[in-house]
Amino acid sequence: MTDEVWPETLWPETLDAVRDCDLACLKCDHSANMVRDGLRAIIRVADSPEFRSREITANQVWTHLAQYSPEPGKGFMFSADDDVILKIQNEMEIGHSGCSMGWTMRQIEFIAKNGLPAYRKLFYKFK
Repeated sequence: MTDEVWPETLWPETLDAVRDCDLACLKCDHSANMVRDGLRAIIRVADSPEFRSREITANQVWTHLAQYSPEPGKGFMFSADDDVILKIQNEMEIGHSGCSMGWTMRQIEFIAKNGLPAYRKLFYKFK
């Protein structure tokens, strides 16, 4: 598959784009719902009054995520030192265990660093 198959940006920047995002590559509705929940959380953080007042866009939140890595040995669950990460986790709607929160954040991290087309290719590669 080529990137031309998905003529979108690297990541969704609106709730409509999240809703319309093709996550069929996951082949599991629950996994797709968790990833979509993380994607929506990013948009809600960018749309929050706090971030809007600082003129922070969804693209800037994505860029922050693309440049962020949790401290070794801590992972996302124990990354209380990063305000953006905490806000994203707090904006997720699906009830998460520590495991599902960590899994979802790792999926979001991959998308932030590599883009949705690369995320899909990862799954189709092992089809």
